[in-house]
Amino acid sequence: MNAPPLWILQFAKLLKDRRPVTCTLVIGGQGLGAELGIRQTLQFSNRPGQLLDRNIEYRLFLPSQGEEIPLSCQLYWDENHNWRLFLFTTDSGMLLSVNLTTIPPGDEVVLKQKMKIATQSLGRDHRARRRDALVACLEREGFKMKDNDLVLGTYKRQMGNFTDITPERFIMDFLTAGIIKGHFMKNKDYTIPWLG
Repeated sequence: MNAPPLWILQFAKLLKDRRPVTCTLVIGGQGLGAELGIRQTLQFSNRPGQLLDRNIEYRLFLPSQGEEIPLSCQLYWDENHNWRLFLFTTDSGMLLSVNLTTIPPGDEVVLKQKMKIATQSLGRDHRARRRDALVACLEREGFKMKDNDLVLGTYKRQMGNFTDITPERFIMDFLTAGIIKGHFMKNKDYTIPWLG
């Protein structure tokens, strides 16, 4: 594992220090409550070098299904040799990730991710239709989209902070976008019925 660059350490510290204890994620006009802390270990949350430790883990309450969805934000050096911010849920895996290594050099870091559906059991055309529905849904929810890229915010390395969003809002948007994406993937342990 590579030692994390200073800006990655500062980014992780900012997220840990400013994480909301409780929050409401608004999806399709309905508020879903989320509280800090989960009961189980998800994916690599205890992995050595996981820079967020278990500080950004939430229980999302989905009343339509009468259940809690555990969510874990993790930041670590992955098997492809990249520093990446992940969002995981239960054993059904990853919901969303942002690669922090492939960002061009310079002070400004635009945190974005190409939206795609990689569900293996679906054909190529079906995956493309689901991706298009996901992108349309994210746009309706007010997320900035550019060429199927979800743009979550801009972070300044020198300043050690976001320029266009608060750290709390970034975390809530990362969780919300991941939950929505998981719904469209159709291979997670939940659905959001009012999204269709």
